[in-house]
Amino acid sequence: MARPEDEKLIKALLRRKLLKREDLASMSAKAKKSLTSNGITKTFIAEFKLDDVALARVIADEFSIPVIQSSERFAAISFPEFDRAFIDRYRIFPLILHKDEATVAVIDPPYEQVVEKLRKMFKRNILTVVVPLSLFESLSRSVEEKTEAVKPKAPKVNLEAIDVEARGRQWAETVEKSGELPNAATVLAKILESADNLAASDIHFEVTKDGFFLVRVRVDGVMQRAVTLPRTYVESLPRIIRQSSSVDAFKKNEVQEGRLVFPLQDKKINTRMNIIPTNTGERIVLRILSKQRQTLSLSELGMSSHDRESLKEMLESSSGVFLFAGPPGCGKTMTMYAALNHLNNTSRSIATLENPVEIELDGINQISIDDLRGSNHADLIRALMRQDVDILGIGEIHNQDEAEALIEVGSAGLTVLATVCAKDSIETILQIQNLGVKPEQLSLALRGIVAQRFVRRVCPDCTEKYRPKRELLHRVGLMHLSPTTDLIRGKGCKRCYGTGYSGKLPLFEILIINDALSSLIYRRSSYSELKTSAERIGFSSIYFDALRKLFGGYTTLEEVLRVQ
Repeated sequence: MARPEDEKLIKALLRRKLLKREDLASMSAKAKKSLTSNGITKTFIAEFKLDDVALARVIADEFSIPVIQSSERFAAISFPEFDRAFIDRYRIFPLILHKDEATVAVIDPPYEQVVEKLRKMFKRNILTVVVPLSLFESLSRSVEEKTEAVKPKAPKVNLEAIDVEARGRQWAETVEKSGELPNAATVLAKILESADNLAASDIHFEVTKDGFFLVRVRVDGVMQRAVTLPRTYVESLPRIIRQSSSVDAFKKNEVQEGRLVFPLQDKKINTRMNIIPTNTGERIVLRILSKQRQTLSLSELGMSSHDRESLKEMLESSSGVFLFAGPPGCGKTMTMYAALNHLNNTSRSIATLENPVEIELDGINQISIDDLRGSNHADLIRALMRQDVDILGIGEIHNQDEAEALIEVGSAGLTVLATVCAKDSIETILQIQNLGVKPEQLSLALRGIVAQRFVRRVCPDCTEKYRPKRELLHRVGLMHLSPTTDLIRGKGCKRCYGTGYSGKLPLFEILIINDALSSLIYRRSSYSELKTSAERIGFSSIYFDALRKLFGGYTTLEEVLRVQ
């Protein structure tokens, strides 16, 4: 939608016959898009060949601001906040600074929102004048030339240029002695930028046996090496991470957890940090979190329509305990969030207990355990039961006290959702039992389990058909597949960084607990007995979902083998 100031300018141009209505009607798609990025002045001059001086005069008359057509009395002034990026973004240029006032030149109409933003940012009264586009560009170039002359460029780090694996051990030892390596803060910023570009979920820092600092990232569920840093970063880089976090920067050789927010260009990266000592040195893992407020729905999870309807039926059927299982980083928390959103309406009171709150959900009371230091997790679960809550979402269950509190609340008529680290849904049952929950209590409270994994998606830009090796088919149980069957894989290209994969796909299995399964849980039956009974009522495992994705051409045989 056009801003009021733009609409006012357009009416003035039509009235003065500098523009025709048919011109507006025939604007190209490129020009319409340019209005947002380049503004009305640059767009109209490029599209309709308007004279920039005449256009500046119209803006001056319509908005009662001065027009300046010569730069003889003006030059680039020193005002740190007004760098080149700022000038390009807001299309303004600082001309005069006097006490508590700043006079700025504009090429577009003086937008009220922008002027107010400048006033708050710089705590000065903002006066505007309009200049022709040609003069504005001349002034902008003068800023760039002056900045380049007096201000050093920000250091840029090429990770390959400091990679021990690429350059060699001898190089690392030589360059460490020379002191020519970039500082740790700059290297960390580059690692975070690279991880963000790759859409990584985790960053791992670990010391190798020969003392170098290995950095790996998890992309689409698979670990890959990012860079191996020289020994000098083993001490300095963790120090920078600690200083930026909520942990004690001076404590070492003990398990520590904290949260960090890293500024990166025009955004912030929220992370959860875990440090643990190893035999070679400290190992640090940063889990990259999304702090945006989102509305997640079951339809966005990538489930088949059958699985989605089964999950809806399971959630709406009755109260009790519903578990979301899988290995770390598989998306189980996201699925639990979507389930909570599905249950969310004004007739229900919903609360969550998390460590930390990963995504903010509208209409749901979310409690961070970090904000309640000193409180026992299990006691907090029971306390929420006394808060007149209908539905309770809990972060990951780790021990007997938490598991027993979960079952206790679920047995009291509440609906409880929680996550568990487990390979699949059947193993989840055995794991909860192994935590010390009595089988008779678990059999009464448990209503269903959603287990999931991720497989990597074949890159759409470099797909090719191929005949798989019989040996590989045997390993995934497809020995009876026709030898003429073609499967899909990625050859590797720039888009997928040569991996053949781009993005990831979720795999699901949904286990609804019926009377027969409850009886088996009560008797503490084996894995095979539980699975056989589940298959009789139509249960299909993650493996079969992986096969569906394989034959649909979405993933590869190797990925099926990885999650088998």
